[in-house]
Amino acid sequence: MRKSLTLLLAVLFCLNLFAQQTKPSAGDGSKENPYQIGNAQELLWFAGKVNGTLEGEEKNVAACAELTDDIDLSEVCGEEIGSWHPIGIVNNSYAGIFDGKGYGIKNLYLEETSTEIIGQGFFGVTNSATISNLSILSGSVSSKGVNIGGVVGNGYQSTITNCHNYISVTGGKFTGGIVGYANSSYISKCHNEGRIKLFSDFGCGGICGATYGATLSYCYNIGEITGYSREGSLVGSHEKGSLVKNSFSYNSSVPLIGYNNSSSTSRCYINNSDNILTSYQFASGEICYLLNADSISPVFFQSIGVDKYPVLNGNEIVVKDEDKYYNVSLSICEHGDSTYVDPTCTSCGLLYCTKCDKLFDTVPSLPHDTTIEVTKPTCTALGYSTAKCDRCGLKLYDYDTVPVLGHDTTIVVKKPTCTKVGYSTAKCSKCGLKHYNNDTVPALGHDTTIVVTNPTCTKVGYSTAKCSMCGLKHYNYDTVPALGHDTIKRSLFIEATCTLAGYYSSICSRCPSILREYVGDPLGHDSVFTRHNDPTCTDAGRSHYNCSRCNKYFLVVNSKTEPALGHDTTEYHVAATCTHNGYMQPSCLRCKATLKEVMLESEPALGHDSTHFVHYDADCTNPGTMAYTCERCGTKWSKTIDNEPATGVHFYENGLCHGCLGSENKLTIENDTAYIYSAGDLFAFMRYAKSYEHRNTNAKIMNDILVNSADSKTKPAENIPFGTGESGPNGKDYNYYNGLFDGQGHEISGMRGGSLIKYANSSVIKNLGLEGVFSAPAFVENNDGIIDNCHLKGKVYSYAGFCRSGSGLISNSYNQADIISLNDGHDERLAAGIIAYGYGVIDRCWNEGSITGKNACGINAWACGNTFNCYNIGKITGSHSASGIVYSSCECSLTQNCYNLGTLVSPNKAEILVDGCSPDDMQNCFYSVESVNPAMITKENIPDSNAVAMPLVSFENGEVFNLLNTYIPNHNHQSAYQVTYKNFDWSFDSNVWYQTIGMDKYPRLDQSNGSLSGIHDAETNSLVTLVVNRQVIVIGVDSFRIFNMLGHDVTASNGSLADGVYVVVVDGNVAKVIVK
Repeated sequence: MRKSLTLLLAVLFCLNLFAQQTKPSAGDGSKENPYQIGNAQELLWFAGKVNGTLEGEEKNVAACAELTDDIDLSEVCGEEIGSWHPIGIVNNSYAGIFDGKGYGIKNLYLEETSTEIIGQGFFGVTNSATISNLSILSGSVSSKGVNIGGVVGNGYQSTITNCHNYISVTGGKFTGGIVGYANSSYISKCHNEGRIKLFSDFGCGGICGATYGATLSYCYNIGEITGYSREGSLVGSHEKGSLVKNSFSYNSSVPLIGYNNSSSTSRCYINNSDNILTSYQFASGEICYLLNADSISPVFFQSIGVDKYPVLNGNEIVVKDEDKYYNVSLSICEHGDSTYVDPTCTSCGLLYCTKCDKLFDTVPSLPHDTTIEVTKPTCTALGYSTAKCDRCGLKLYDYDTVPVLGHDTTIVVKKPTCTKVGYSTAKCSKCGLKHYNNDTVPALGHDTTIVVTNPTCTKVGYSTAKCSMCGLKHYNYDTVPALGHDTIKRSLFIEATCTLAGYYSSICSRCPSILREYVGDPLGHDSVFTRHNDPTCTDAGRSHYNCSRCNKYFLVVNSKTEPALGHDTTEYHVAATCTHNGYMQPSCLRCKATLKEVMLESEPALGHDSTHFVHYDADCTNPGTMAYTCERCGTKWSKTIDNEPATGVHFYENGLCHGCLGSENKLTIENDTAYIYSAGDLFAFMRYAKSYEHRNTNAKIMNDILVNSADSKTKPAENIPFGTGESGPNGKDYNYYNGLFDGQGHEISGMRGGSLIKYANSSVIKNLGLEGVFSAPAFVENNDGIIDNCHLKGKVYSYAGFCRSGSGLISNSYNQADIISLNDGHDERLAAGIIAYGYGVIDRCWNEGSITGKNACGINAWACGNTFNCYNIGKITGSHSASGIVYSSCECSLTQNCYNLGTLVSPNKAEILVDGCSPDDMQNCFYSVESVNPAMITKENIPDSNAVAMPLVSFENGEVFNLLNTYIPNHNHQSAYQVTYKNFDWSFDSNVWYQTIGMDKYPRLDQSNGSLSGIHDAETNSLVTLVVNRQVIVIGVDSFRIFNMLGHDVTASNGSLADGVYVVVVDGNVAKVIVK
């Protein structure tokens, strides 16, 4: 029997629960077809639809609804049933349109004892919602949480109109009859008659508990207000640019505004025990008349002699005649079916009855509101002025005109040329009109001079006719054949070598060409045993053979008799870390090679040390947070604090709320350019430019901007990268940033998180400095645009400082940040000061920061494009390899006119400039072996065929500077991977290096260092030089060096120098000589 009763009760409970939630029979929740709600079960279903608590139904926070009748909630909430669950909650805000259609809610019961709840009322939390024509008729709301209201608890950017509260509302901080906390919202034509009371804390009001950037108009309160602090009959706490206008309170014991901070009121009135306004003034109609003064159509109504104060609904409006106030009825005729017509500039306000077709004058016509517009005279048109009414659009013209100005002409004479006639034009300086003179001067014709070029041994002879006036050349194609060499003179016979046959060397009698006539075959090598190498751990024994004629050597592996020895291993102990067990590391005693480690189960990982932490206060959306940093390994993590919930209140630093990343002020955008003055503006632009529609918007930084201060107590604001790279609406284009981002010489500091831009296509980023701690390359993750005159400071935990990859141009930029490439499982694990995968051009860039990674370098890690005019002075540490400029280069890529002075540290190998680059790819590049750690590099690692080793004094005295500035890199070269090279208007200057001798220790790319002092032509007196029989002589100097224009030392060839320009270096002084 008991089991049957239990089963029956369970079935009845399920049926009751099912009956409590009924989907409306009409409407689909859209703006065009809202749900039609007529009972409590349908309203309960709608709340579940918004809050996402309906099983099998998809959540819709923007669902729209209309009431079709008064709703009695006694069936779904009450002391015995339980509390009403508001529509819209934290992190699930209501964002739809709800129209009560003049109906109300009865028996609303809400009871909440938790102090951590935010946003309680018929609606809990709204964001961009519209609520209208709704009354809360009976019941009660009682909550110890924050932001409690009769209609809405927490309203953000929402519109609440024509809503009324008649029930008692009791709450914690910020409690109001209509809205508990109104943030950037608009509240109009609402009133409260219920009792508003606080449990504790502060901020309660008849209409709003608190306003923050909100507007409240045409509202009134007649309910009782009881609080502890900041209680107001209209608003409790009135803050941050809020406005209350055309509103009043009647018979309240508290002021209109409880607390005012940077906010305002206009046309607001109160009647209380202080008699600020008398009851007679309210009853006489005076207040009703004043409240309507700003509105063309009446908002407040009052039947004088019946109503003690104005109301929002009625038929009696109040007008003024001299000092008396009287009623004009909207139902003045017997039918009582009248319509009010607003007054205009030319007609008075009228009452019109649609049944008896009568008009009744009520409000006088309005005067014209005119604006004067002046039209100035032009060369051909009169000047005049017009007066236009801004209200009705009527235009009144002033016929006292200003005479025309007439043309102010300037004569310009165009002289005739060889092929074009001469003429003159008369142009007006005011309007730009041109008048041409048709009396032209004939063309002059060409004045030619004939120049004959005789044939040579290898080139044909020809003649040219050149005009002395315009320079035009005419070629004569009746050429004279080349003469061919005259090889009658045979000078000497050259004996055969191992690899080259013997030959006769002949000289042409006409030109200095040397001709060869080969005789016989090469001799071949004569191999003689010279020495034997013993076997090693991994290599077999080898015998060396030399040729007795040419001294070249050969290796022969004797694998049969002397095999490789194999490793002679020992082990050393490596202690456990935070994340890895301890292990034994085997190594070879003979060759020092490191072998595969052996993990020790008895030494588990230590785990992170969490003694170092920072406390971040709770903000508008995030609870309080403890941010930890491990003292041993530097790993970071965070944990939320249970008893510090989100406050729901914005706190702005530099115009930016660090909780929701919202901006305090509206972003200024003019002519498709955003002007950024603060951190708030910067994040507003990030959100704006992130959308596909705004990907081409330009930006200008107007000040130095601080995003996160070092002593801030709030959670750091992390970047919102724009240019997301997602597909566009048409499925073809992509969301790449294409605008101009101009820093105008300013720096954005205190940045956190990822890149500023994720994908950039045809963008230009210039004149910008960034500082902060970044988890991705600071400027652009994938750059196919231009970055010019930019710099970076701070730390970057990623592949590179500026960009991860791209085929764009990076120029005139430098890095001072520390780059730490984290181990992400990638085999290469690159680290670079500027870019990790460079497919474009890197020109005039340098690195001063410390670079750490597996394969680390100063400028361009994986260079599949070109690297010109760059240098590195930062420390490069690579666990596998360390390179000064480039880690690895692809086919057809160039590295030219670069140098390295930075310290290179690597246990494996250290490449002075580039790892894996052929001599043809690297030209005119220099390094100092003093900058390389001797313990980390061997002779075999130094690519002396790719770069020139110079002592440090050559960098200081200007010798390297001159070699760099007299060489012009091949900017016309395009690598195989440089796919977007021709998409930009590339511009490259010569003489890009600067140095002040005695001050600068090395050549610089910064123009503030000035150009090199001490470079002289051969004619100057500083170094007296002579060229005699292709030999350079420096008067009074025995020892000096000679370089050609490619930077090669040709001192040994002095006496047989070829035609050309050479640089002579004597104790740091430089002279230029010409040999011909």
